[in-house]
This record gives sequence, structure tokens and C-alpha cells, in this order.
Amino acid sequence: MNAQVNIDEDGNEMGSDNDTQTINLRIVLLGVALAKKSQVKDLILGKTESKLEISSAAKTKKSDSRFAIVEEKGITVVNTPDLDDPNISYVDFYLEMKKCISLCFPGPHAFLIVLRENKFEDQDIKAITFIEEIFGNRVFDHSLVLFTKHTIMSKLSQEGLGETTRDIQKLVDRCKKRQHLLNIEDVNNDSQVVELIKKIEEMIGGNLENCYRDDVLSIRAEGINLDLTQILDK
Repeated sequence: MNAQVNIDEDGNEMGSDNDTQTINLRIVLLGVALAKKSQVKDLILGKTESKLEISSAAKTKKSDSRFAIVEEKGITVVNTPDLDDPNISYVDFYLEMKKCISLCFPGPHAFLIVLRENKFEDQDIKAITFIEEIFGNRVFDHSLVLFTKHTIMSKLSQEGLGETTRDIQKLVDRCKKRQHLLNIEDVNNDSQVVELIKKIEEMIGGNLENCYRDDVLSIRAEGINLDLTQILDK
């Protein structure tokens, strides 16, 4: 499903002569430590050779970017630090979020808010609040809720939702009811990745210029009363 990508000496992707018409989509993954963002990244990019248990053990502390050709489309996936990591300060986390935008310049077409399996607790609610504090409420105009197991998704369609599923439903509603199931255990099911890409293309209306812009994040930076120079000098 994916193809090898050539990288130049500056670390930029180099296309072949016949891929000048390639559509390039940029995706940012957001979630808490146990949301299994690394497995989601691997599955989207077709890198299923690394087993799930390996990538789920380590916490993500830095934003990193990977690129692959998927279904004849260029896909950049940026993984971000875990939203609930107590060892990352607000300032460091904010700087990593700035970095994540630069890694997919001029900005992501989609934020995938990856939820934990069968859980949506206080730390998850705080994580969503944190996302809004960093990116502003416009982030949800570019977001899609991603489930890695079918359990919660099936509950959302049932009557008499419990408190947990009601909170998740509120999040899905904020994302204009955009949601997707990417079963990380079904690594050979390429169709679920194809469907995800299709939903992202539908979200941007086929317009590659329709993405979250860095100037939105820069405006929010002006409201943060922190003297980074003094912090770095300590």
C-alpha cells in the first residue's frame, strides 16, 4: 500500500518523475499516553512490521514526522507528545505544538483526536480542553475523532448513553460528527485507511488549501503571558 520515499540531504521528500500530480495530505495525531498514536501512525503509513506492543510501550515526548505514499497520495503524519505527560511543562508542550505545525507546513489538513480504548475519563476531558487552549476552538473545524476499537463507536449509536459515551458524543459533535474506526489489530485491512483518507478529503472539500494555518497558533501565542527568554535563562 505504501512506497519508498527518497529524502534529500536537507531531509525533504523527493518525488519521482511520474508523481508530479500526487496529492499530499498532512495529518497531526493528538491524544493521551494510552491512545496508541504510534500504532495509528504506523497503520496509516503502512508500516505494520513493527508490532503493536513495541510502539505502545514508549511515551511520545517529541513531535516527529513521517511520510509515505498511500493509495497514490502523499501522506505526512505528525505524531505529538502525549497530552497527559506530567513530565512535559506547558511551555515545552506549546513549543512542540508549534513544531508539529512546522513539520507539516503550511499546516495540517486534519487533526486526528485518537481516543483510548473503552475509556474517556477526566484526563481525556482535560486533554481536549488542552487542545483547545493551544490551538483555539477552530481546531475542531479541522478535526476527526479516531477510535482504535469498535466498542465505543458501537455504543454511540445506542440509546441511553452512559456518561462516558455522552462526553465522547459531545466531542464528536464538536468535530461536526466526523469520526472513524481504525482498528489497529486489523493491520491487513487496507480499506479502513483508504476510508479514513476519503473522509479527510471530504472534510477539506477537495481543497488542499483548506488547512489549519500556523497564524492561528501564533495569535494564541500572544495571549500566553510567558517570558520565554527568562525561562530559558534559568
